[in-house]
Amino acid sequence: MDANSEHTSELWSKKFKIVKHGLDKDDVFAYINSLLEQNSDLASRLDHVDSLKKLAEKTLIEANKLSESIKIATQEEANAQAAAIISDAEER
Repeated sequence: MDANSEHTSELWSKKFKIVKHGLDKDDVFAYINSLLEQNSDLASRLDHVDSLKKLAEKTLIEANKLSESIKIATQEEANAQAAAIISDAEER
């Protein structure tokens, strides 16, 4: 065992120096700060993904409304054309 490994402890794949009363506070605080930064970054990314999801859902709802509106307008136009054809045919 080398002398270096006797003065460190590995927790969560991170090596911490061992000092007289346990782990080196600076090492632990630096590790915790890096975890907090990672957490903040991931939370920000999650917010962004959540916003994109809401936008996609809103876009889908609007597309469905537009599709239904086009369907109704097309049916009304087809009915009007059919009525005009029938009327024209009756006149002849």
